[in-house]
Amino acid sequence: MSLKVSNLSYLNILKNIKFSINKSEFVSIIGPNGAGKSTLLKIISSILDNYQGVVYIDNQNIKDINIKNLSKIRTFVPAENNFENKILVFDYISFGRYPYQNFFGNLSKKDIKIIEEVANLCNVSKFLNKNINDLSSGEKQRVILAKALAQEPKILLLDEPISHLDINYQSEIISLIKDISKNNKITIITILHDINIASYFSDKIILINNGQIVDFGHPNDVINYKNINNVFGDKWDIFYNNLNNRPYIVPKKYKYLDLKNKKIHIICGGGSAIDIINLLSNSNAKVSLGVLNIGDSDYIIAKKNNLEIIEEEPFSYIKDENIIKLRQKLNEVNYIYLSNVPFGKGNLANLQELFFAYKNGKHVIMDKSNLKERDFTNGLALELLNQIEPKYNSIDEFISKFN
Repeated sequence: MSLKVSNLSYLNILKNIKFSINKSEFVSIIGPNGAGKSTLLKIISSILDNYQGVVYIDNQNIKDINIKNLSKIRTFVPAENNFENKILVFDYISFGRYPYQNFFGNLSKKDIKIIEEVANLCNVSKFLNKNINDLSSGEKQRVILAKALAQEPKILLLDEPISHLDINYQSEIISLIKDISKNNKITIITILHDINIASYFSDKIILINNGQIVDFGHPNDVINYKNINNVFGDKWDIFYNNLNNRPYIVPKKYKYLDLKNKKIHIICGGGSAIDIINLLSNSNAKVSLGVLNIGDSDYIIAKKNNLEIIEEEPFSYIKDENIIKLRQKLNEVNYIYLSNVPFGKGNLANLQELFFAYKNGKHVIMDKSNLKERDFTNGLALELLNQIEPKYNSIDEFISKFN
């Protein structure tokens, strides 16, 4: 279904918002914190209703659509999701069938079939009889998507669906959402904080700032010097991904640097080091990365720059043979740069090898702020991170040594 927002204003947060989205498009909303992104999505989802203007679905005002029928048309996935302690995955997904159930709330054969179908689509069939709180963050997010799809929506609204995920799951979830849009003819509207991920996956982008739309259209049109510098400050350069010719942004201060053949290994993932990869690949340094999953956004940029990568299969835990390769590589290099990558069970081996290299005298570059937010291992990663005393506390501090 198509969606149109006309002359939308809300308190002093949103001002005269206008745009139209076609059926089956994947649209990202980007902008700085406080720009009005979540407020806009909540109005489209009918969580907020005391607004001025009109939201149309297939040319019908959503306020004129019966709430039960509206629930069959669009569904909203919030940024935060809380679960009852003992709820099973099957039961949670079944909540998505509520608009279709009878007075007694019984599941029909059709309901059960749809639950099984969406569970299979989101690759959570094997978890149906498990407690949802026993799952990993990425597995939970796939279950949340399955519940949303069980409503059989024509429009799916997502508020930051990957911002709280272990880095190993971010590409998996956003790729799944993209496939859902394409294969199931569902219109997707999602808030994304990562501009480069939004650019890579979106059909269109809404750039919003101070409650107003700055630009709306194809990523190549929206992500330009004027828009990015006006909204995020005059400190960005724009390059283009060789794989799909989509733009990605890089801080200007990292553009020129001569590191005189220093050997540097980067431990990263999920787009956490795109700017650093581009910086170091043009700095005369000998750069290597990994272990990185094939298809990861950092992997894509490193591949474009023809850098050495210790690579792992997509969405896979790090194999012993790659741990050995990483250990050998860390022994060869002068410096190890650790990005702000979160750590889960899938990539914990990278941190363990970094720790061993640090104990053996290797110089580490890392920012030690917000360490707790990067730990998805019940404290295992945090314990290691706290024991590492970096030679340089930021990439800026490291760069200053050579400027």
